[in-house]
Amino acid sequence: MKFKPLVVCLLVVASLFVGIASAFAANWIYVGHTKNGYSWYVDGNTSKRIGNTVVFWQLIVWDTPSKSGVKKGMIKIKATLSNPRTRQTLETYAYDSNNKEITHNLHPGEINRVSPGSINDNCIDIALKYAK
Repeated sequence: MKFKPLVVCLLVVASLFVGIASAFAANWIYVGHTKNGYSWYVDGNTSKRIGNTVVFWQLIVWDTPSKSGVKKGMIKIKATLSNPRTRQTLETYAYDSNNKEITHNLHPGEINRVSPGSINDNCIDIALKYAK
């Protein structure tokens, strides 16, 4: 019976790792490519509609790394579905060409209007399509 608390503790820790791993299991849906050299994707697995908002992960891949070495960025977005739509960055990651994390920012950004027909507007549409 001495081992029962240890077994329970190990099971809790193992379940946390399973939850973390599944949170990053992505289904990247291609949204488009912009003239400035970025490919845009939305994760269909993590898109969630909450009332008049949708929260989703967005992936932006640079054709060539930026001067600071960034090759791709993963961004958690909260978007309103009102007219006009708005978006706010909730969390960001930046990676280099070797998928090494360069930065991780947990500070929410400003709320910005989304131009109709823009790549950001298209990302919101895709996120809504896959939202749970």
